[in-house]
Amino acid sequence: MTLKSPLAAACLLLLAAALSLEVSADGLVNEEVKRTVDLSTHLAKITTEIVLSNQGHSAVQSFILAVEADLAPHLAYIGASVS
Repeated sequence: MTLKSPLAAACLLLLAAALSLEVSADGLVNEEVKRTVDLSTHLAKITTEIVLSNQGHSAVQSFILAVEADLAPHLAYIGASVS
């Protein structure tokens, strides 16, 4: 199997790293998830907003977002913000 994009390789690396960790985020809850698909131009723009809350007893250091394998080769940008 050959990887056609560096993004796919990076996603697999993140997945492998996540599986090797012994820390779980049992208290991490998706409070609200909103997906918007903008087809107003020739490029489809999919925006996903995720509101997380940590109801656990320990701090969460990271959050891994999985990308669908079929969409990864077409991905141009991923952004994240903390508010």
